[in-house]
This record gives sequence, C-alpha cells and structure tokens, in this order.
Amino acid sequence: MRNGNSTYTFDQIGNRVDAAVPAALSSPAGTFDYTSNALKQYTAINDGTTAPSPSYDLDGNMTHNGENLWFIWNAENRLATVLDYDPDPDNDPVTVTTPPDNSKRILFTYDSYGRRVRKVNETYNLNTDLWTPTSDLRYFYDGWNLLFEIDDIGTDPTRYYVWGLDLSQSMQGAGGVGGLLFTLSDGVAHAVSYDANGNISEYIDLDDGTVDAHMEYDAFGQTKVLIGTKPAAFGFSTKYQDTETGYYYYGFRYYDPETGRWPNRDPIEESGGYNLYGFVGNDAITRIDYLGNDWLDFTACFLGLSASELAGLRGNVSKELLTDPKIAKEVSEEIAKKKVAYGAAWKAAREKVIREVRKEATEKAIKKMGRKAFLKWLGQSAVSRAVPYIGQALLVWDGCKFVWCSPRFFR
Repeated sequence: MRNGNSTYTFDQIGNRVDAAVPAALSSPAGTFDYTSNALKQYTAINDGTTAPSPSYDLDGNMTHNGENLWFIWNAENRLATVLDYDPDPDNDPVTVTTPPDNSKRILFTYDSYGRRVRKVNETYNLNTDLWTPTSDLRYFYDGWNLLFEIDDIGTDPTRYYVWGLDLSQSMQGAGGVGGLLFTLSDGVAHAVSYDANGNISEYIDLDDGTVDAHMEYDAFGQTKVLIGTKPAAFGFSTKYQDTETGYYYYGFRYYDPETGRWPNRDPIEESGGYNLYGFVGNDAITRIDYLGNDWLDFTACFLGLSASELAGLRGNVSKELLTDPKIAKEVSEEIAKKKVAYGAAWKAAREKVIREVRKEATEKAIKKMGRKAFLKWLGQSAVSRAVPYIGQALLVWDGCKFVWCSPRFFR
C-alpha cells in the first residue's frame, strides 16, 4: 500500500484485539486496542487518547458508535434512522428529548425485498421546532444492482449506472462486485476500472479519457488514497458508501470499514460464521461479501458458491482423503504429539488442533499427489458424485489452495 502497512491481531472468535494502521484520509496513523464482550460486540476502542464505548440494544443492533452517531433500528433489524445527537441522554424512553439546533438526521426506507429505496437528510431548526429535508434520494434497482438515483428535492444530480458481469461472470452472482461499468451524472459519463478484488480504483471521464478520481483501500475497505473527486458513491467492493456515516450499504446490512465490522448481527445467524459481526472471516483479501448476509471465497465466486457450499466441498475432499490408511496413521501420530505438547491445555485446544492437523494432512497429500493425479482421483472419487450442484467446473490445487478457475468441473 502506498502509505504504509496495517497490522491486525484477532482473538480466536475473530474479534480485533489491536490494530496498527497508517493515516487515512480523515484520520492520523495510530494504534487501537479493542475490548469485546461475550456477545462479540466491541465495548471499547482505545486509541491511546480516547476510548469510545459503543452500545447495543437487546437485538444486538448498535445504538451508539461511541462517538458522534446514534442509530435507531426497525422491527426487522434494519437501520431506520441515524442521528448526530443522543436521542435519550437520560436513558428514559418515555421522555421526549428536544434536539440541539442544527442537528442532523438521516431516514431510511426499504421495500419488501429489503432494498433501500429512500434516504432523506434533514436538519433541525430549534426556533421553528421543525426538521427540514436537505436531500431526498430515491433509489431504483434491477435486482440488487442500483440503476439510478434521483434527488426529489433537486439538491443532488440524478445519477445513472450501467452494469455488466460481476466477479461471478454473471450479472449478480457476486452481488454486483466488480460489475459496474459506467456512471452518468450532470451529462458526464465515466467508465469504471477495478483492482483484482472488485474494488473501484478509478473513474475515467469518457469525454477526454482523463482519470477524474483514483482510490486505494486498506484490507478492510478504508479509503487510504483519494486523488480527485468521485462522481459516484461506489468504491470498495463496488458498494455504495454513505458519506454521512462512512458506512457501505451492502443490501441487508451496512458495513463500517474503520472497525472492519457490521453494526448489527448477521441475518443468517451462525450460518455465516460464529462471529455475527465479523466481516468475511477477517479475510477481505481473498473473500467478498455478497449482500451483507453471506460471503464468497474468490476461489468460489466464479461459480457463485457460498462460503458454506465451498466449505462443504472442501470438507468432502478432506474426509475422503483421510480414509487412506497411511494418511490416517500420520494424522493420529501428529495428534498424539500435539496432545503431549499441549499438556494440561489439551482439553481446551483439542478440537481446533485436530482440525488444523487434518487440514495440513489434506493439503500435504494433495500437493504430493500433484495436479493431474489429484484431478484423476477427484473424478473417480465419491466427492464428484456427492456435489452435483457444482455441475461441471475445473478444480485445481495451486499452492495448497483450492482455486476455481473455470466454469468446468468434471469432464
């Protein structure tokens, strides 16, 4: 990265313990210490000077980011309102709090599919006791791809979006990531270019070919470099970023790139991972999130497979290989060594260690087998018959990692 490296430490469930990051566009470089509770919620984020303490409601939705934003959620745990003042400083829901003069709030509306169809920005006037809208954006979609947005007040220009194939090589198999082709606003058309992860890196003026905006991101989507002015709100992972909060709108949830977390629980619960607030298993380099409710490996996105489907395939391969007597013996011997090494701590670490040993044994066996031999074994094995939903695709082993490289599997 142009302006330095970021380092992160996580606990076993995926909560950040600390992070050392270079300067972002609006924040200096620093080291941050994170404190989490038993529900995997951050309760304090210490930067050495201040320690904001986020708070949550009983449904696990963040109600305060610990700094300058307060959140109100609807009955379906969708973000309904964002405020820049505390609506309940006395912790008394019966008492009505009068906002300070010039307070800001954002109101969101969703359709029956869960898509955000309206965003209204309002400012409060204490003298008149009225909220005045400053913008009223209406959103129109094809599936989950945004086609155009109109400001009903006329403050912002109408913007149009043209989409093509996303990283799945289909129109929306990867949630539109890498699929935006062109934008049009104020009569100016821009082409979009990407990095290898489907993050927008440039907006190019189609009139003269100049680069109007260049962006670079850290591993979790914070914009570290912005040269020029973005003509549209799409950026990291081809998602729409709200300038008011800095959050990316993914569809079913909003994502905070500063903390690398979602502010509310995963709507598919533990099916998306044990940490309900975690973002793509803290691996945004090789994974993308679909719509805020499930993530895809880059190794699977070309087929539109979910993380659970890919994990199931890998599990089938591993399970079948481990029935080989020689490999099974090596695994048993290695587990016995680990048990002695861990001593009294073995009981707590047992399941994790066994998984790691089996994974290493599987990878070692496949690498030793070689690509051609592995493909031959795979075609003859029960695995090929156990996963018919994959159809025909070519699976190769490259550096001990599954890589989906073509929409052809078993031939």
